[in-house]
Amino acid sequence: MNIQDFFPDKFQITAIEQRITDIIISLQSQFQSANCPKCQSISRKIHSTYFRKVMDSSILSKPVKLHIQVQKFFCLNNSCQRKIFVERHPEFLGVYRRSTQRFEKMLIQLALTLSAESVARFLNQNGYVKSGCAVLNLLRKTYKTRYSHQHLKYIGVDDFSFRRGIHFGTIICDLETNRPIELLRSRTTKDFCDWLKQHPGIELVTRDRATTYTKAINTINPSIVQVADKWHFLKNALEIIKGIISNYFPKGWYIT
Repeated sequence: MNIQDFFPDKFQITAIEQRITDIIISLQSQFQSANCPKCQSISRKIHSTYFRKVMDSSILSKPVKLHIQVQKFFCLNNSCQRKIFVERHPEFLGVYRRSTQRFEKMLIQLALTLSAESVARFLNQNGYVKSGCAVLNLLRKTYKTRYSHQHLKYIGVDDFSFRRGIHFGTIICDLETNRPIELLRSRTTKDFCDWLKQHPGIELVTRDRATTYTKAINTINPSIVQVADKWHFLKNALEIIKGIISNYFPKGWYIT
């Protein structure tokens, strides 16, 4: 098996260093020309070279780090604003990225299956230095298209805790797709009012028993149908049943 087969043809392996904790693979770009990212003109005039240090998929449970010597080119188009540019290879290594595409794909699959913090702990145990925030940033860059609110009609709204018992926010979900679409920084009536003003097509809202969201809906659009979610509906029904049955039992008896 030739390890060169796992890298693009124009990246030549110049050295492999196996250390106790990781494996360092040095690569050198063999490209003779590159396209300017600004004007797309081809240039063969090399300006200089520099090293990019990126992470790659592990080999035999050892983390792999690549030291890639890439080239800078002069842009020969006099009308182009960019005079110097770096060769780009998006199919192997993204722009400004510190990991190869195959390594990032693995991280994304793990993060979508587990969680960002779980992936960070897994990486740290296997010799990679990556935080949960870095994994989240990778997900945001990969799925950067925003959710369209154009045909939003049916939503569910509830509060959640950024920091338990101290800082609360509001989560809004699309009931047709069963996916979160917005996080508000607070659970105040004003913030929810502002959000409803930006989405006049809302026809139905499922909510809890708190009056915060009720006031906002009645203020902005009283015609919106309000539905108590199943948990609170059952809780209300149980409280009524408890009150009725308690009238027929001695005070020392409790219904749980």
